[in-house]
Amino acid sequence: MHCPLCQSENNQKELFKTVNAFTSSGKLDKNPTQIKTTITTNDGGGGYCKGNNTITFTQCQDCGYIYNSTFDLNKISKEYQSEGYFSRKIVSKAMSNNIKTIKDKCLKYINKNSTCLEVAPGSRDMVNALIRNVKIYVYR
Repeated sequence: MHCPLCQSENNQKELFKTVNAFTSSGKLDKNPTQIKTTITTNDGGGGYCKGNNTITFTQCQDCGYIYNSTFDLNKISKEYQSEGYFSRKIVSKAMSNNIKTIKDKCLKYINKNSTCLEVAPGSRDMVNALIRNVKIYVYR
């Protein structure tokens, strides 16, 4: 393994790793009824959340850069190119309701004393929705 910033080899330290991490992608319906955790070819990349991802934060001991060493460029490229991917430009009332619904469902599983990490938060809708309920750190 090498550092993507300084290209140093074999001097990397794993700081944090989680498997089955939930990452969001795909389309949002007007009235979401459940959080999907399985991928099918017909639902635009897996619906609201997918629990099939691994995140490994690794730090280069030479330059100090922290990165996700299990990041899969091919996998994320497929998500961005799928028909279900959307890039929101204006927050509509329906989108705001979707974010609130997803937030409420997430809070059923998150202890209020938990610390959540938002990786690549986009326009930060979920961060803003959860900020009063949990501690949030943003990693861009």
